[in-house]
Amino acid sequence: MCMQNDNNIIQKGMSNFNDPKFYHSIPTIHEEAEKHNVKILHQFHSALEHTFLWILQADNPHTIEYFMSRTAGVFNTLKILPLITFQTVIELCQKIEEGSFFSENAT
Repeated sequence: MCMQNDNNIIQKGMSNFNDPKFYHSIPTIHEEAEKHNVKILHQFHSALEHTFLWILQADNPHTIEYFMSRTAGVFNTLKILPLITFQTVIELCQKIEEGSFFSENAT
């Protein structure tokens, strides 16, 4: 444990954090996402809820699960949900209303 008079010890231990090159050497989350074939579309944060909302895209939901469990999921609880746009919901509802939704999917 460092005492108040041990400023030199504290500064020596933190010297890497004060060096701008230190942060450039850390792979960014976007680089990690690319390695896992995941695309980060948006990242939001709600300070009031202490919640992060990330919108990701990948060919397979398991790819997202694997990527998140090794990055943000290490320190946080994750909830992965498939999403579609509201416009897509409207279009699907219109097809259901017209009676064409189920006939297209049945073939």
